[in-house]
Amino acid sequence: MADFNQRLRLRGTNSALLSGDELLAKGGQLTLALQFSNEVSANGLRFDSGVCLFIDGRPMPGFSLDAVRPERVATVEVYGASYGEGSGTLAPRWPRNVPCTETSTGVRGRAANRASAKWVVVWTKPQN
Repeated sequence: MADFNQRLRLRGTNSALLSGDELLAKGGQLTLALQFSNEVSANGLRFDSGVCLFIDGRPMPGFSLDAVRPERVATVEVYGASYGEGSGTLAPRWPRNVPCTETSTGVRGRAANRASAKWVVVWTKPQN
């Protein structure tokens, strides 16, 4: 939680913080819900390449964003590759020489004034 608080304090312009309720209202797949969320769009982020996914603070190489069902999501942090995750807490925790997981949005290319999302941290709701 200390890392989460530090990231929130130091997050850059290419970042977004979303509630699970907002994402749930966007539909059944987390990738598409993130892609079409108002905050992700407003902050100039796009899902056109691989993202490094963390679930409940743990790196999850090889896992798809859609491995987490939107109804299980409490909060999601999204940070762009540039000017997003200013705290530097995520990169050192990602396994060395392990690529990020490709996203399945089908959006490719470089849109003007848009930054690729690189780091996604999903915090799940406690199970009852």
